[in-house]
Amino acid sequence: GRDGSLVAVFSAGARADLPAGRHVVQAFEVRALDGAGAWLLARDDAGAVFRLRGGGGLEPMNARLGLPARVSSVGVAGTSVVALADEGLFVVAAKTVERYPVSGRSVVGGEGGRVAVLAEDEVVVLDLGERRTRRYALESPRAAAITDRGALYVATERGPYRETGSGDLALRYVADAPPRAMAAEGDAVWFADGGRVGVVDDAGLALAAPTSSSE
Repeated sequence: GRDGSLVAVFSAGARADLPAGRHVVQAFEVRALDGAGAWLLARDDAGAVFRLRGGGGLEPMNARLGLPARVSSVGVAGTSVVALADEGLFVVAAKTVERYPVSGRSVVGGEGGRVAVLAEDEVVVLDLGERRTRRYALESPRAAAITDRGALYVATERGPYRETGSGDLALRYVADAPPRAMAAEGDAVWFADGGRVGVVDDAGLALAAPTSSSE
């Protein structure tokens, strides 16, 4: 992410600034809630959220953001920070903190203020601007992404699904292997299918050739 002229790279190892034995598991950029530029935020495996300062060092952010001491997943929805905890889903804006009675394993957000919470056998979608909630029954959702236009994609063991205009989820592609991750870029979504990388949007789907090790 970027914080002014700062570029930060987070590795899987522990940072010297973190307590011993703790590791960064998520990192993202959000427009600063105090109105000054952008923040680089990270979550460690103990559920603590930190801000990476431009001059170095980490600032604890759970209390400042109005979050519990331990959160299980964080993301960005428009100009808000979204976080999952045992207490529910928290939506943190510049001047407000709202809590929704939603539980799940992970949360993703999109530029348009949409939020998707992945639970064991369903996906809960919140449209923050319209104050609307929708639930999709889906077995073992593994990952999700929301495009800049608000299109929701969800990965399961079968492959990637896309939200349709009729209010359901349609399978776009039967994967060779369970997709491991998804990420939105503009109006497209990238995903990993075994040894291949795929990209899907409203125009279609493309897959790279499988990778193979040389003998």
